[in-house]
Amino acid sequence: MKMSEKTKSYDARQKFSNMPLEKKQKENTNLAMKYPSKIPVIIYTKTKGVPEPEKCKYLIDKNVSVAEFLSVLRKYIKLSQSESIFLFTENNTIPASSQLMTQIYDQHRNEDKFLYLEYTFENTFG
Repeated sequence: MKMSEKTKSYDARQKFSNMPLEKKQKENTNLAMKYPSKIPVIIYTKTKGVPEPEKCKYLIDKNVSVAEFLSVLRKYIKLSQSESIFLFTENNTIPASSQLMTQIYDQHRNEDKFLYLEYTFENTFG
């Protein structure tokens, strides 16, 4: 990917990823203490032309399903009803919509204790 082809959310993800591990772990520890029922999620896309949310860091309730999270994410990135959104973990796994976000977090969180999810979308009805 050329430098000029990067998206805003991917750049934010890269900037966060390049922070020292200790700093990210400290941030995670502070978040866990302040919000024990939430998990930290970093959302990004590498696809140029895909709508992007204003921010890339989210605190998600542990008991939210992937389907519920996708519904909230759709609102943040303002997708039309004819567009389907897809999430991928760092190892390119597509989580089941019935899974709880805490299950995805436990299985796929990074060593910095943040869950990185890439999203993309497709036109499904025309």
